[in-house]
Amino acid sequence: MLELDSYSLADAEFRITGGDVDGTMITDENGISNSVSLPNNSYYKDVPGIPDGKGGWLVEPTQELVRVTTTYHVTETKAPKGHKVNHSSVPIVVTMPNDEGKTFTAAFTDEPYFCKNHLDLQKDNVKGDPIQGVVYKVEFFDAAGPVDSKLKRTWYLETDANGKILMDERHVSQRMGFHSDEFFRHKGEIVIPIDGYLQFTEVAAPAEFHIDEEPFGMATGENANLTKH
Repeated sequence: MLELDSYSLADAEFRITGGDVDGTMITDENGISNSVSLPNNSYYKDVPGIPDGKGGWLVEPTQELVRVTTTYHVTETKAPKGHKVNHSSVPIVVTMPNDEGKTFTAAFTDEPYFCKNHLDLQKDNVKGDPIQGVVYKVEFFDAAGPVDSKLKRTWYLETDANGKILMDERHVSQRMGFHSDEFFRHKGEIVIPIDGYLQFTEVAAPAEFHIDEEPFGMATGENANLTKH
């Protein structure tokens, strides 16, 4: 999805808190954030000596290093474009001074947004009866409308016995001359990206029907209505 303008890994924001730290990290286009320096909060405490009673010491006074372990929490506060905020918190346990200079990594996976509704296109004749075998060229544009330079995928989908077209393998036309691109998928499931545009153009129909060459389209917002009957 990251080849589309509506998705990015940049500008996600994370907050790190713990001890006296309250910092912000922002990701770049590769999803890598800036770093936040963690303080070395270890310290020395005085250890009293043991006098010898003669003005000297059996054991001289000294100082002892106190190592301090702090648990920091990294939380996502803003998701990158096209993604949902991951509300989990990642703990990072740091012991100073042992961990001074080390780099700790907190990994987050954000789920992308897709159209919640499924494509459902119905083709009927003037009597309201379904027409099987109508082929539509379906184009996905990475824009708010049909901008040629933003065309990303093209599919040829054919109506079934119920006159329906759905966005699935079963409706991909197998006719000669029609080559469809791969569907967009996420975790193996076919999805429709948000903030794009689907354009439909009828390119083939049964011999007894006139081909309607006038294209129509749908914007692919998260809650967009992708039904046309």
